[in-house]
Amino acid sequence: MHMPSRLPETLGSTAAFVVQEYLTEMQDYAVARSARGEIGVTWNDAAHPGGYPKAFGNQQWFILPPPIAMIVLATAMTAEMLNGQ
Repeated sequence: MHMPSRLPETLGSTAAFVVQEYLTEMQDYAVARSARGEIGVTWNDAAHPGGYPKAFGNQQWFILPPPIAMIVLATAMTAEMLNGQ
């Protein structure tokens, strides 16, 4: 599994979203695929250390509906390619 290297803190799995693979990571967020094939997003920047959103103080992954997940994946991967990352 690819672990994020550019994020302020390493983001892990939660009970509802078991990270299988990090698909992209930018300076302030990550996009990952879960063990069930879902696509999730979480933020992790200076304003939100340890991930955002949070539930009871624990970082959470926002699971995207499939049509939105495809748009986010295409956009994020294009942005990484354009930035040479």
